[in-house]
Amino acid sequence: MEQLNVGLIGVGNMGYPMALRLIESGLKVTVCDLDDKAVKRLQDFGASKADSPKDLADQCELILSSMPSIEASREISLGSKGVIHGTRLRVYIETSTLGSAVIQEIADSMRDRSIGLIDAPISGGPPAARAGTLAVLASGEQSHFARAKPVLDRLAAEVFYLGESPGMSQIAKLINNHVSAAGRLAVFEGLAMGIKAGIELALLNDIFNAGSARNY
Repeated sequence: MEQLNVGLIGVGNMGYPMALRLIESGLKVTVCDLDDKAVKRLQDFGASKADSPKDLADQCELILSSMPSIEASREISLGSKGVIHGTRLRVYIETSTLGSAVIQEIADSMRDRSIGLIDAPISGGPPAARAGTLAVLASGEQSHFARAKPVLDRLAAEVFYLGESPGMSQIAKLINNHVSAAGRLAVFEGLAMGIKAGIELALLNDIFNAGSARNY
């Protein structure tokens, strides 16, 4: 595992702490991002640099992607300089939340080039990425998942395998986000009710956090 060159494309809020975590775990890591300053900081920690997604896929058998939008994910995976055109890539791990239709599109295109896709949206935020305590929801062919899991284990406290169909992880992540948002809205409504009743805001918030109303 220590000889594996892991690629990471997108070193922003989530990708940067993930890259640091992988470097500190002893892996050889090569990164690619439009933000030269972020790349340089990771180079100072021992990362190598790739000049384009294709260049990254010419160097790495396994690549993780963490992108901010559907358009960016499509471009770096399937675009004219995308990882799909690399000569060495065998397993591509998409950690972004894109929706099942987009993931299936990317998976089908990758399959035509004998590249396995692991649909692996993550939950936990930058602090968990830095601590290696993310939750990873993974789906894709078992053989590809087996190759990806030792790397994912370095980033996560929990890796959940949802089966061989890419897109199932996206559905699970969207359900997770829905439940999280619903809880947040309920808290806001409860605080508003308390303010109208004359309860001190900070006190009511402390009551929530001390009892069954506590949530993320």
